[in-house]
Amino acid sequence: MLTTNVLRRGRDEPPAEQITLRAGPLEAIFEPEAAWLRYIRLGEHEMVRAIYVAVRDRLWLTALPRLSDLKIEQPDGGFRVSFTATCLLDDIDFVWQGSIVGQADGTIRYAMDGQARSTFVRNRIGFCVLHPMDCAGQPCELIRPDGSGEHGQFPAEISAHQPFMNLAGIVQPLGAGVSAELRFEGDVFETEDQRNWTDASFKTYCTPLELPRPIEITKGTTVKQAVTLRLHGQATPRASSTPQPRPIAISFGGKTLDHLPGIGVGLASHPHPPGEREINLLRQLKLDHLRADLHLADEQYEGTLRQAAAESAGLPVPLELAVFVGETPEPQLERLLKQMQSATFVHASVTRWLVFGENQPVSASALRAAREVLLRYYPQAAVATGTNQYFTELNRQRPPAEGAEFVSYSLNPQVHAFDDRSVMETIEAQAATAESARRLYPQQAIVISPITLRPRFNPHQPDAGLVDASGLPRTVDVRQMSLFTAAWTLGSIRRLAGAGVASLTYFETTGWRGVIETAAGPAQSAFPSFPSAAFPIFHLLADLADFRGGRVDLCQCSHPLVVEGLAITSGGQRAMLLANLTPEPQTVHLPDEAGRTGGQPSVRYLDDTTAEFAMRSPEEFRASAPQPLEDNQVRLGSYAVARVEWH
Repeated sequence: MLTTNVLRRGRDEPPAEQITLRAGPLEAIFEPEAAWLRYIRLGEHEMVRAIYVAVRDRLWLTALPRLSDLKIEQPDGGFRVSFTATCLLDDIDFVWQGSIVGQADGTIRYAMDGQARSTFVRNRIGFCVLHPMDCAGQPCELIRPDGSGEHGQFPAEISAHQPFMNLAGIVQPLGAGVSAELRFEGDVFETEDQRNWTDASFKTYCTPLELPRPIEITKGTTVKQAVTLRLHGQATPRASSTPQPRPIAISFGGKTLDHLPGIGVGLASHPHPPGEREINLLRQLKLDHLRADLHLADEQYEGTLRQAAAESAGLPVPLELAVFVGETPEPQLERLLKQMQSATFVHASVTRWLVFGENQPVSASALRAAREVLLRYYPQAAVATGTNQYFTELNRQRPPAEGAEFVSYSLNPQVHAFDDRSVMETIEAQAATAESARRLYPQQAIVISPITLRPRFNPHQPDAGLVDASGLPRTVDVRQMSLFTAAWTLGSIRRLAGAGVASLTYFETTGWRGVIETAAGPAQSAFPSFPSAAFPIFHLLADLADFRGGRVDLCQCSHPLVVEGLAITSGGQRAMLLANLTPEPQTVHLPDEAGRTGGQPSVRYLDDTTAEFAMRSPEEFRASAPQPLEDNQVRLGSYAVARVEWH
């Protein structure tokens, strides 16, 4: 039996505790799990997304804090928080004293006083301040270390490089004569546009990236910094600035699409081919493609190719082949294509080639040469280029794409932050990357491939074989098998479909990075699964497959990033898929016209009461009769997904 928390979020522990703090007219959330101060608001206006301290090693891996001696006092009109934070990672042993004080006039000061208890190498130690994505295009005043100021503006388009540098503070107007001033002490700060990596924020951080890094921190070194937020003008004091709860309503009338983007999965990164049961389950997903990566300079790629071709034929589904080539790709590609055409090779159809450089962006001449060779053998297949990394690389390097039908990049929600709420927030920024990619490459359609829960490799050291504290590879996230990932994926699909993406590749076929567990079960007990389990993400994709090709209504929600949903109409039948993106239960009111085709609504829940049954007996779960929905209200449990139909 899997516990409720494991089914919800892959870990047998509750979600991070959230403590509401008030400083005069301001309200914030403190999370003791990682010492984050989140969602600083004046009424319904979010001023700061988060303030936290980051300790990052030479590979940009984060030494997460473990808190002790936590004390929280909340006198009238303010608060005081103090704690000790211990950050341990490999040779890093860094301890800091944290103090957060909120005053009745709306001033909040977060200070840290740290000391290294070992000698280690770091890329960053210090405060990060996240500004919400809604700041895009908004004016501000930039305060320099010498006290001077100048006008600035948060970039509307995703900025390839730092929009603000050499900072000691930022002042933002809030309207009605009120402004918010952020002051930074202890280092020089600068700001980057984190939408590049699908974080829904701008991040002001230290130390400037132009300075040498990584640097050695010797035992005994101290680090002292502070961030202070002040209000200027007359902000109306309130007993609580939390918005009053409103019913969550879903409505139609938003963007409609002729169909969803093509959806595929990646070839498993483990060596175990799927068995008959796994193949039969994967067929239910009616996938558009199967992605496989072929590094043509590596003689071992032939094994990957043969496995991909065999699985492609068994599903059956065409291949999306990512080929990594050198500056003169013709000999490599000729060898590959002759292998694929040989009599001993399982015939495989190819829907799209992704052409990447092995160690650098593919040049215009190499892309032209690759396209000529590929289309000679597979004239019906499309050619894409771009990057195997993130939108950041498209934005900064602008790889040539002339002659390609598609431009591709990958994404994952954990480049910078790893907690549940930060991961869910990336859904909003995913669409921003796709919209920006379309502006950068107006002649090409956009492919996002692959989309994974964790980074597939560390670009700062691609060959690093790293594991986390549980012993699992850092490419693996225990939430993969949980309701959390199904809810996140529905939100992702909805946002990326609305941004006009042509094709999406999510996760892998089987295993701890897949949509189904392997027949042998998880490779380590730290991953909470069992043989052939059909993860909740499998059932979400199967629900979408049931209405494949149908017309899509991207439903509008009164509470975005709380509940996400879309409706699909196919063959006269309409279904709505809803996902709760939060750990708290949510009740959603459906519009009276939701059915449109007539008939009574019914609902099937994928939640912590049904998920294990769905994982163990997917066919029986999918054949089970839905429940009548009498009052037009869908009651979603923690990270639950609901399928509503009208008959």
